Amino acid sequence: MSNPIPLAKSILQLGLTSALSTYGLFLSYQNITSLQHYEAQSEKAAEWSATAAQRLHKTRTTQTSGTISVGNPSDPLPHFSP
Repeated sequence: MSNPIPLAKSILQLGLTSALSTYGLFLSYQNITSLQHYEAQSEKAAEWSATAAQRLHKTRTTQTSGTISVGNPSDPLPHFSP
């Protein structure tokens, strides 16, 4: 008969990983909606300032890559040996 402890450990790791990913997506969503509040002002400033345009681009890139990396289901789960 198989040992149920490794299965329980895997299920626990999956649950914790899922919870952490969900929390990360929630935080990303909050940050993106907060940034969207200032989007029009940022775009207007970017028309007149190269620095503002660079910062706007960096902010968008950071938020997008963060959301993609947190929500990427193809990342393998880490395997720890006892």
